[in-house]
Amino acid sequence: MLTREQAESLKLGVPLTDGNLLKAESAFEWIAENTTLTVDMDALEALPASVRLFIVRFIDIMSTRAGVQSESAEGLSQSFSSTDKGTLIWQYAEELLGKWLKSRVRFVTAHKRW
Repeated sequence: MLTREQAESLKLGVPLTDGNLLKAESAFEWIAENTTLTVDMDALEALPASVRLFIVRFIDIMSTRAGVQSESAEGLSQSFSSTDKGTLIWQYAEELLGKWLKSRVRFVTAHKRW
């Protein structure tokens, strides 16, 4: 479990609400499952900047409503994105955690035969 003191040592620049602490902890679980990076929870301040930035992006992605890209209160308008959260997380992971990522196998369906 990620404590508030551990999260503060990361200096993420996000409000440390209970929800964000839970999202940061989930980011660590994602990192443990999908990378070869070993995280020492007693020395979080030693994490590379790219890992800390990934955690911030993970929190941002998990904080947005699915599909909503932007909103305007006065004009009552919304724009939507078809990109799902999992795809965004993998994009940031490839950019920021590339050298630690485990190989990723993806299966795609064929649209038509040869």
